Amino acid sequence: MHKNRSVHTCRSYIRHSTNFLEDLWVSANSPKLDRDSFPKLIDRKTLGSHLQESSKNLDAASLAQKVSALNTFLKFLQSNGWEVDAKRLKLSRPKVPQRAPQILTEDQIFFLRKKLTEKNVPQEALLFELLYGSALRISECLSLKKEDFELNKSQVRILGKGMKRRIVPLTKYAISLLKQLFTAELDDTIWAGSPGVRTLRRMCSSWALLLPENELKIYPHLLRHSLASHLLKRGLKLPEIQKLLGHSRLSTTQRYTHLDLSDLIKNYDKSMPFQ
Repeated sequence: MHKNRSVHTCRSYIRHSTNFLEDLWVSANSPKLDRDSFPKLIDRKTLGSHLQESSKNLDAASLAQKVSALNTFLKFLQSNGWEVDAKRLKLSRPKVPQRAPQILTEDQIFFLRKKLTEKNVPQEALLFELLYGSALRISECLSLKKEDFELNKSQVRILGKGMKRRIVPLTKYAISLLKQLFTAELDDTIWAGSPGVRTLRRMCSSWALLLPENELKIYPHLLRHSLASHLLKRGLKLPEIQKLLGHSRLSTTQRYTHLDLSDLIKNYDKSMPFQ
């Protein structure tokens, strides 16, 4: 993928670009747009009209993504020989307000872990351990294979967003569950039945029903945010959390600092709310 965009981002960009082309075709009122006439229809007015009409119900973050998609599309056209001045037509990206993510409390995390242990469904308990205990993305969980795990080193190799590779620690309970699943002689994947992302997301969202008096919706990134907040509160440094999450930065004021993996695992063990 160009510029290491995630699959989700690429699909969103294609959708936004297609919507713009459809609007352009309708406004042209012509059954055919050729290579000569098509670029002449793209100007600040048509771009502005499309944004205004199609973005009425979008929040700032979604609007910013749409602008980025259109700017990328204009660059694509220009780089492929179309007479489009991408620099002149470039749209200004709106500022997206930074919001503190909602998180689960440590007590809620402990409660969930206890309830999932009692359910005695190893794969579901393992998903929780990977999402919270190892702060993985749901797509990263889904793509895991047996060969990615190094149980003797309490770690797993991840191919993350932007095709970036990293190694993250595993909780002791995750290791116990993995040994149990490996003994069951599943296929190369650790997920029986080859579930999709939606299936794992639904499994994750169902955990909200286990919590008494909880108004939060539970989704995979909520668990990542929760672990990052808990580790930070317990003294783990921002650069170490950056390495764990696979981010180039955790905030706009912090630079990514390379740390030795052994130091990360040592400090992770000290700071992890449960083991």
